[in-house]
Amino acid sequence: MSSKILVIGAGGQIGSELTLKLRSIHGNQNVVASDIHYVHGVLVDSGPFEIVDAQDYDSIKSCVERYKIDTI
Repeated sequence: MSSKILVIGAGGQIGSELTLKLRSIHGNQNVVASDIHYVHGVLVDSGPFEIVDAQDYDSIKSCVERYKIDTI
């Protein structure tokens, strides 16, 4: 079974590159990109994207439960 990964801050320079690399390894649907703001482009087009505030526990918890995340 593949890992389900949440990348917080995927809209940033490092996060965007990390997300795309993880998606190439684990599959697009197994890596959820997230950022505090909506981002346009390949991150949204290539797999799941959620608006998540890293300082908001409930926001993170909701995303983890929705996608059955096991790695953040």
